[in-house]
Amino acid sequence: TVSTPLELEGQSLSGEVKVYPNPAKGKFTVEMVKIEEAEIAIYNSLGQQMDLPNKIESTKAIFVTSGLSKGVYFVHIKDETGNTEIRKLTVL
Repeated sequence: TVSTPLELEGQSLSGEVKVYPNPAKGKFTVEMVKIEEAEIAIYNSLGQQMDLPNKIESTKAIFVTSGLSKGVYFVHIKDETGNTEIRKLTVL
C-alpha cells in the first residue's frame, strides 16, 4: 500500500499555486511564479508517477491528460526553496 500525504510540515504554497480546471478533460494548468524553477510531478492513486507531455509558458505549465485514464491524481509541486504543495486532480 502506498500512501500520499495531503499535508506536509513547513510552509505551504496554497496562495501561490493555481491548478485548473479541476476536473480536467484533455489538459490542465499549473500556474505560479518561477514555474521554470519548480518541480512538478503527477501521481496516480497507486503512487505511480505519470509521464505527461507539458509546455511551459511564462508562469504556467500546461499538461496534456489525453494519455491518462479517468480518475484521481495528485499533483506534487515543489518550489525553488523546497516548499511543497500537493493538489488532488480529477481527470475526466
